[in-house]
Amino acid sequence: MVSYGNDPAEQLTALCEKVSERFANIVFFSASLISKQDNWFHRTLHNDIPILLQRYLHLKGLQMVILPVRLER
Repeated sequence: MVSYGNDPAEQLTALCEKVSERFANIVFFSASLISKQDNWFHRTLHNDIPILLQRYLHLKGLQMVILPVRLER
């Protein structure tokens, strides 16, 4: 399955809906990046989409788990 568009969260939600039609009781997973050198720009750029996607999926009755991923340099 492929999807194109300007809003990644909207396109991912559409893909998740298609997948959930095929598989019952599905749980989606995503990652939230954690770094020692974290600033507002990196948090906004990397962490908003998983939270937004989880909200969209929850409103549609689908489950999503966000896992923290630690980045080290």
